[in-house]
Amino acid sequence: YGCTSLESVSFPKLENVDANGLNSAFYNCSSLSDVDIPDSLTVIKSNAFSSAFCNCTNLTDFPLFRHITKVESGGMSSAFVNSGIESASFDVLTETTNSSLSSAFKNCAKLRTASFPAITSYIAPSGFENAFAGSAIEEAYFPYMLGANGFLDGNTFAGMFDGCAKLRHVDMSSLKTLIS
Repeated sequence: YGCTSLESVSFPKLENVDANGLNSAFYNCSSLSDVDIPDSLTVIKSNAFSSAFCNCTNLTDFPLFRHITKVESGGMSSAFVNSGIESASFDVLTETTNSSLSSAFKNCAKLRTASFPAITSYIAPSGFENAFAGSAIEEAYFPYMLGANGFLDGNTFAGMFDGCAKLRHVDMSSLKTLIS
């Protein structure tokens, strides 16, 4: 927390992050640019990465995104607020739970794209609430998004793109029913 000279972190043998495990761990570590976490970590447990990388303005990439299959309640809530993340491609993420990605990329000035091509199962209410609010996101892809029983609760997206002035394209082409 607040280690402004910290540039890299490596967890080469990390197999599990329990609830609250890295909660706010690297908050305000503005020089942090490299985080090495094994690809074998595929489930983000409740609040495990909550606020973990807030204000890490030199952190532009987080390769673990591509290997995560499930994010539990609050697992990545506010995880990358005001960070330098440029792209978020959750290639194999299929399931989220309550508030799992709420405010995750809020105010990310370098974020351009977000992709969730594998989400086909349950997406919980508030799952993406304020997820990209205030960011520089231009494109977001959720091509196969389906909620439980084929519909999504309107709160799933509450404020999702609030204040995203550069947003040009959002693909939710498989979504059939949205309820409030």
